[in-house]
Amino acid sequence: MCFAYSATAMTFFVTYLDPINNLSKSIMESEGDRMRNEGDVLPLEAVNPTADGLIFAMIDKIKEENWHGIEDGERAYLCSVG
Repeated sequence: MCFAYSATAMTFFVTYLDPINNLSKSIMESEGDRMRNEGDVLPLEAVNPTADGLIFAMIDKIKEENWHGIEDGERAYLCSVG
């Protein structure tokens, strides 16, 4: 998953790749207007229809804990495949 999140500009971008690195979903949304919506509908989209909600839900699922429960001083990691 790759994402850009700007609460100030209300602009969000999320890209999700399947386990073999094929594009599964790509969304770009600004101020509630979805400018890009490519790929399969993800199961999480049923309860998270906005890009920002989907980003947080995907982080929760990947990290297996609630986004809002992450402590301020917790380490961040950059992962790269390939």
